Amino acid sequence: MLVPALIAAVILMAPIVYVIFRKFSFTRQEIEFGFKVEVARGTDELPVPAVTADLNSQSVRFVYAFQGAGQTRVEVGRDEIVMPRAPLTFPFELTGGRVVGKTWVWHAAFDYRITSFLQASMNYDGRVEQGGGPVHTARAEVRAFF
Repeated sequence: MLVPALIAAVILMAPIVYVIFRKFSFTRQEIEFGFKVEVARGTDELPVPAVTADLNSQSVRFVYAFQGAGQTRVEVGRDEIVMPRAPLTFPFELTGGRVVGKTWVWHAAFDYRITSFLQASMNYDGRVEQGGGPVHTARAEVRAFF
């Protein structure tokens, strides 16, 4: 009784995702450079015919560290989701929350310890999704520790 139930649960699990993931990083005392490539396929077996989503993602990052005081980080990435037959609704997990089409994302951050009691940080994020305009988000703060 338990074995058929487990087999049925495995068959009905949707989506089934196969992921190929590669990450590379080069670090030299104050400089770090890295890139990441991800290829995945998700399949939702529940509707007939099944819905398939192909994902490919690439990103590059650069980090520069200030000796003992802080760091600056810049990252740029591109995601692409291809669905040959895109239904009106599909499970969030099928695409990992990403929209169908190409998406460009970028991020910049700066953290600096001014003194042992003061720290400044700035962050900027941006993205452009398929068929939309750019979305920008920025934040700056200075923290004092007592």
